Amino acid sequence: MRKMGRMLVAVLTMSVAMSTATGCALKAKDGSEQATQGEQAAAKNDGSGENSNGEDSSGRQVGVTLIVNGTIGDKSFNDLAYAGLRKAEEDFGIKGTLVENNYDTTKYEPSIIEFAEDPDCDLIIVNSADVKEIIEKVAPDYPDKRFVIYDSDIDYSAADLTNVYSTTFKQNEASFLAGALGARMTSLEGDDHVNPEKVIGFVAGGDNVIINDFLLGYIEGCEYGDPDARMLISYIGNFSDAAKGKEMGLSQVNQGADVIFQVAAGAGLGVLEGCKDSNVYAIGVDDDQYNLFKDTDQDQADVILTSVMKSVDNCVYSCIKRHVEGNLPYGTTEALGLKEGMVSIAKNENYEALVPEEIQEFMENLEKTIVNGEVVVGTNIGAEISVIEDAKDRIKP
Repeated sequence: MRKMGRMLVAVLTMSVAMSTATGCALKAKDGSEQATQGEQAAAKNDGSGENSNGEDSSGRQVGVTLIVNGTIGDKSFNDLAYAGLRKAEEDFGIKGTLVENNYDTTKYEPSIIEFAEDPDCDLIIVNSADVKEIIEKVAPDYPDKRFVIYDSDIDYSAADLTNVYSTTFKQNEASFLAGALGARMTSLEGDDHVNPEKVIGFVAGGDNVIINDFLLGYIEGCEYGDPDARMLISYIGNFSDAAKGKEMGLSQVNQGADVIFQVAAGAGLGVLEGCKDSNVYAIGVDDDQYNLFKDTDQDQADVILTSVMKSVDNCVYSCIKRHVEGNLPYGTTEALGLKEGMVSIAKNENYEALVPEEIQEFMENLEKTIVNGEVVVGTNIGAEISVIEDAKDRIKP
């Protein structure tokens, strides 16, 4: 590991689960209104003169830097992003660089600026609302660079941000499905994972807009699945403390929860472990976490009922692909949900074995009603704080 100014960048060769990625090591370095902005972006962005071989017009290899707020190894959000970068490097011949900020907020802005000033970096990819304001501040100073922020929107009225593309996920839609499933599974007769009480749980890493969008969908889904079901809600306070995550999960179990949805990245691994130790159901997040454990910890895998999946890997890969091809719509935000295939719940062999057929049929029909618009899931994004607070009050035991 080499030290670069105020941040550390590691050469990582870790294999991350991704069905389409065979993997290759990355080289580390020591990259009027919204409609008008979109038109301006289309006019000035042609992929920066790059071609589908991952080279610019002079034959120089295109540099793409992925900056994650946390670390690789969370078996979730960051691992998926890294897998998308690796596959893009393999398929398009780009020069991929990974930066881990280890949840150190003092590194967020310097790391973005450092690669914005790097002549070998053409595209900088970041994530989450935690760096939204930084991108809005920094990107206008580097008009020849391209920026992608996923899992967050951008205020395009704040400045000339025609060199920024943003994408949000409709995680509330997949969480709605998870909540409905949890409500149907809790107190299911003849299942030794659950108890007679209709109580499910939610353990999150932080209390923020995106996390509470997961939560709002989960609450509304629970109410849809069984209006009599109740929910316990806990916030760990960070996304890395697995011990505290386990403690909070076990506390919910002791209060009667038997289906617990964790949205906490690395800290969520502790929640999963607590569910394993208590033999209650867990719901994973971002990736299919059953598949991540089934070959190394079968007991852990067995209690993972499903996972709320955000196709971060496909999102990162698609952004790089469209950038290289010159058709990524800079200056705009795109929202991706069930209909676009970017969020879903895992329906793997464990799901099929644990969930009774009639509940599976209920879930299939429910998903169709969301996709066709018959059921509209509430969102916390852009909502008043009273929306999520009222939902919490409605669902508490």
